[in-house]
Amino acid sequence: TCTVIESRGCYGGGSMPGRDIASFAVRIEPGVTIPSADRMLRALLRASMPVVAVLREGCVCLDVLAVGEAEIPLAADAVREVVCGI
Repeated sequence: TCTVIESRGCYGGGSMPGRDIASFAVRIEPGVTIPSADRMLRALLRASMPVVAVLREGCVCLDVLAVGEAEIPLAADAVREVVCGI
């Protein structure tokens, strides 16, 4: 199951560390193909197009704050590859 959730991203460094900005993330719940969020996260990092995500409350969250429009189909293909076992 995938849902869009509100998220917070972090930016800055040096004299402005720890500033955050509102964002959105795609929340993916583990399922039959990959029963744990930890396994799904590791599989995303090993995909043909690696995807960086985070674990939150037992789910994988893909924050779109730093994803360009042209990169969305690439990330979607990587998630499909992992979740569907392609």
